[in-house]
Amino acid sequence: MAIVLAEVEFEGIKPLLYNSFTVEALSLKRPEMKGSAGNNPEEWKSSVKVTESGQFYLPFSYAFACALNGAKMLRKGKGTYQKDVAATLEILDEKILLNRNLPKDILSKSELDDVFLDVRGVTNKNSRGSKNIRYRVCLNPGWSGKFRIQFDNTIVGKEHMEQIFIDAGKFSGFGDGRSIGFGKFSIKKFSYIGEKIA
Repeated sequence: MAIVLAEVEFEGIKPLLYNSFTVEALSLKRPEMKGSAGNNPEEWKSSVKVTESGQFYLPFSYAFACALNGAKMLRKGKGTYQKDVAATLEILDEKILLNRNLPKDILSKSELDDVFLDVRGVTNKNSRGSKNIRYRVCLNPGWSGKFRIQFDNTIVGKEHMEQIFIDAGKFSGFGDGRSIGFGKFSIKKFSYIGEKIA
């Protein structure tokens, strides 16, 4: 068994929408109501991922889930590589740092800026098709980052793993709104760092 270490560098080619699930959503205490039902202008504050210094990041689980989606595209006999990727892939960086920071004046930003507040109506399936207003932080194309991975290349070969991440960026992406084209990225570099015998 040979464990391969690699680094994946990516760049966003479509806008990235943040709508992260937070622990506060599980709280039994009702939070103080802001705005009105289905229209909370403060919503984005609890769904964005930034470091203490304000740098945007993606949780490692986003990269793992994205790779599983990319693995659906690569055929292996009558199936795909999805189970193999799930069995061997490990994302080594807990936080995948992006090249953008949350601006202090985000409310004054427009869709032409690198980072802005995306406001749109979304259908609420629980209330018979009525619409809610969603406030989400959006990063325009050009957002980028990198993360390290390791995997057993006797389960998934190097070339296949690289193709899986290429397909992941092309067909899946990161963040919210992926079904309508948000979050797509391209792989700028897939570098092999080394191998270790396990």
